[in-house]
Amino acid sequence: MRNGRDVGNQNEVPVAVSGTNIVVEGVTGSLTKKMYEGVKSYDGKEGIKFDEESLWWLNQHKEYDDKHPLEAREHVKRLATTPELKERCLEETERSLKYFYRAVKSIDDYY
Repeated sequence: MRNGRDVGNQNEVPVAVSGTNIVVEGVTGSLTKKMYEGVKSYDGKEGIKFDEESLWWLNQHKEYDDKHPLEAREHVKRLATTPELKERCLEETERSLKYFYRAVKSIDDYY
């Protein structure tokens, strides 16, 4: 929360979309492509077997998460009608990316 405002609940729609859909969906698509290939590389090794059901989530996200940030960007462009709102969308996108980076960095630091 920032200034008592939750990204998804209390912001205008284009700001919330900027902070969630553009950032999270875009990064998730990139990560799941790499994860899917990594997981598949273990298939058949040392008794490990993945069926399509076990890979369903990764497979879905590696396919459609490329489209979501682009669709979200188009919604933001259409809905952010003032310079102030456009600036807030950029700020929220940057803030969300920083939080995402911190989360990934903390995992990397831990392991």
